[in-house]
Amino acid sequence: MSEFADLLSLAGKGAVVTGGATGIGREVAELFIAAGARVAAGDINTDALASLDATYKDRLDVSDASSVAAFFAGAEQALGGIDILVNVAGIYPFAKFETMDVALWDRVQAVNTRGTFLTCQAAQPMMARRGGGSIINISSVNSVRALIRNNVHYGASKAAVNGITLSLALEFAELNIRVNAILPGGIATAQAGKASEALPMSGPITQPGRIPLSGTSAPPAAIANAVLFLASGASSYITGQLIAIDGGFLVS
Repeated sequence: MSEFADLLSLAGKGAVVTGGATGIGREVAELFIAAGARVAAGDINTDALASLDATYKDRLDVSDASSVAAFFAGAEQALGGIDILVNVAGIYPFAKFETMDVALWDRVQAVNTRGTFLTCQAAQPMMARRGGGSIINISSVNSVRALIRNNVHYGASKAAVNGITLSLALEFAELNIRVNAILPGGIATAQAGKASEALPMSGPITQPGRIPLSGTSAPPAAIANAVLFLASGASSYITGQLIAIDGGFLVS
């Protein structure tokens, strides 16, 4: 057991967490800090980011190439190198397909898909300089199964994240950079609550008892624990995987 615990340690590692101010990103950043990592957390919500005890924290708009470049340059310098990237930043403003405009569609793709592309591209040479690393992209169960209405733009963006993950796992293997994705389902975050208040999700995942393991949404820690495993040496032979953390919803 002690050997496995040692494998889960992130001591001496530099980790970037996007969307680190709240929700899953905040949970991941705090868990990484507790595991010994030096953490750089980026978010557009700088007010919430201010209270996080990270080595480096700054405003980050993952959809903007110049913002990504500036953040990663600052993070690499502050951390002394980047070994881990966790792409949590994302948006899911529910909208009816028949009234969805191009601007909203493009915004969701820009943050969720282009953002993943830009951050992985920025991290790759920095991880290569360290002799390898681990990238964990946060996707969604909605990327592989249509679970929620009013969610076409989000599902499409996360399906693209899966494609990025699989392709980069192949391309980055020769650099010893592992790339995996976690597909959450039914995670209780403030953003999810606000989105569903604006327009109900109206889908099977919202029906009571449809999540077999617990019957209800899980806390962000359920995702953060899996992220820690994929970031650590305990998962050193795992790459190119899409791992659902959904309480069994996809098999229900």
